[in-house]
Amino acid sequence: WDTAYIITNDQGGNVDYYRSMYEALERTGSNVVIDGECMSACTIVAVVVPLNRICVTNRAILGFHGARKRPWGSREKSVYSAEDTERVW
Repeated sequence: WDTAYIITNDQGGNVDYYRSMYEALERTGSNVVIDGECMSACTIVAVVVPLNRICVTNRAILGFHGARKRPWGSREKSVYSAEDTERVW
């Protein structure tokens, strides 16, 4: 591949942000290389970008877990969210 989006140390974050980002990559036909940590919401790449456009190196580490949510504007600790976990799956 001449060009690719390379993931090396991504700890994840907001699910909607990652889905939008990967959908944009998918529309452009970009390839993705996972060459390090791809944790949490980062792993959504595997369901949005076609697998034939993803290269997973021997250094790749993918981390999956149930989704967590913190009430908007709250400083409370985040809690497990079955609804958001279902959206990720």
